[in-house]
Amino acid sequence: MKNLNLVGLTFALLSTLLFSSCNSEVVYSNQQSVPDEWESTALIQFEFEHSDTISNHQFVLSVRNNTDYEYQNIFFFVKLISPDGIISLDTVECQLADYRGKWLGAGFGKIKEVSITFGSEFVLNRAGKYEVVIEHAMRSINNEGLKGIEDIGIQLIRN
Repeated sequence: MKNLNLVGLTFALLSTLLFSSCNSEVVYSNQQSVPDEWESTALIQFEFEHSDTISNHQFVLSVRNNTDYEYQNIFFFVKLISPDGIISLDTVECQLADYRGKWLGAGFGKIKEVSITFGSEFVLNRAGKYEVVIEHAMRSINNEGLKGIEDIGIQLIRN
């Protein structure tokens, strides 16, 4: 139990350090755990209220994986649904290990975290409730669920 608390504290501290700067402000931040064997049909969904239609924003995707993850990267299909129902789509690749298998993420022990900017095509020009839907795009030959992904998080940052 102490390891889980230490991992959570480490994740929170790293996220705070990574996303804090003089010129940007975190507008929304949330993370969700994923199932142990994450099926591609199991969607991760985030909802947030947004009112600033003038400033530039960027999305950041955080992936926490453990060392049981079998691949070097992971692909996601990310959908942004605006308050008026307009849907924007993006395909996001996140490198989790280098070509030799060395984990790229920050963290201690078995759990690593990588964060990347995504959604350059996403426009937040309507005030109201937005929804972000994330689906992993990794396909298995033997139709098993994806193993080794712990959490998925997003942040909306005002530049």
